[in-house]
Amino acid sequence: CYIGREALARIDQRLAREGLALAELLPVLVRGRLEVRFGRVQLQLEELDPAYTVGKTRLSLEQAYAKLDREGLARRQAALPWPELPLRVGLVAGADGEGTRDFRRTLEESGLPFSLRLEAVRMQGEGLEAALVGALERLAAADVDVIAIVRGGGAGADLHGFNAPGLARAVCTCPRPVLIGIGHDHDRTLLDLVARSQRTPTAAGRHLVDTVAAAVQARELRLRDAFGRLAARLSTDRARLDGAGRALGAVPALLARRADALAATRARVEHRWRAVAAEASRQLDVGATQLRAVPERLRTEGLRLEGAARDLARAPGVRLQRDRRALDARAEGLARLATRRMEAARLTLARRPVLLEGRATLLTERAAQGIALRAERLAARDPARLLARGYALVTRPGGGLVRGAGELAAGEALRLRMADGTVDVRVEQAREDQGGG
Repeated sequence: CYIGREALARIDQRLAREGLALAELLPVLVRGRLEVRFGRVQLQLEELDPAYTVGKTRLSLEQAYAKLDREGLARRQAALPWPELPLRVGLVAGADGEGTRDFRRTLEESGLPFSLRLEAVRMQGEGLEAALVGALERLAAADVDVIAIVRGGGAGADLHGFNAPGLARAVCTCPRPVLIGIGHDHDRTLLDLVARSQRTPTAAGRHLVDTVAAAVQARELRLRDAFGRLAARLSTDRARLDGAGRALGAVPALLARRADALAATRARVEHRWRAVAAEASRQLDVGATQLRAVPERLRTEGLRLEGAARDLARAPGVRLQRDRRALDARAEGLARLATRRMEAARLTLARRPVLLEGRATLLTERAAQGIALRAERLAARDPARLLARGYALVTRPGGGLVRGAGELAAGEALRLRMADGTVDVRVEQAREDQGGG
């Protein structure tokens, strides 16, 4: 089989446009003419059909993938969870290949804290499959988040080793997520079908950078949202503290008003007690006067009875006796009536001071209980209790209370009053909450 120089150049160009190159075991469909030279029959190649070669290569990859799929291995890598922050990267690549440099440069230029562990292997030729499988096993046992296999582009024959079924099985069964970045945009190997694939080493590095950047941005958004909610809660608590401070500021005036009301109540009770005592004294005086008049009335009644007795002595005997008994009974009745009235008046006058004193004591105790209840309610609003729960009062060194972020300026000195002391701080930046939480 013979290929002329011009035909070889033309065939190489057509294969190159498809990402292929002449190599051993490459399936080809050729056209040429038979010639007899020097007693030998030889075929002089004139054309080669790249479509046939591409189709055969694709068919070979599809058959290998189908076999892995029947074994339950083809989709195992895709089922592994991709880490949120793949910062610890295990790299299988050439020691100083162009793909290795592109991958490293992409990670370094991102400014993200990637750590890279390189397993350097020769990325073509004999022993490629065994070298790659060994590197995968070592990195799978290491503390890495993801393993990347990268290689720059090259001839189709150079990439043929990445279609080895044994290597594909090692990638499928690897316990770490594997990222493939082999060749140029038009290159495709069996490893690209069974693992997460980016067409170039640079694209593989960019995929890692984008993944980490997206995770960092998501965490920043969550932190920003949490800080916003915290700021809203602090604003609400600050408003409550301000309200409590204003309420405490009104406590002295309220206590003064309550004290004045209590003094007025005490004065009314004392005035009422004095009035009741005066009335009781007056009634005692009246009763005493009435008691002093009783003997005189008895003496008068006795004189009247003696006169009647004298009149009766002159009456007939039977009538005299009857009238005398009647007079005696009347005299006894009057004496008993006078005694009962005197005792009742004495008991009433004796109970009056006790009743008045008990009522005055009851009114005074009720007023004292009301004042104690109000004092307990005011004590519940004491800022010291709020400070003991973890809150703080923000003041300026002069003592002025700070009620909002809009009152502050960068560099301003502040003092935080806490339950167990004070802390002096300085404002770096003051921001008002515009979003309302």
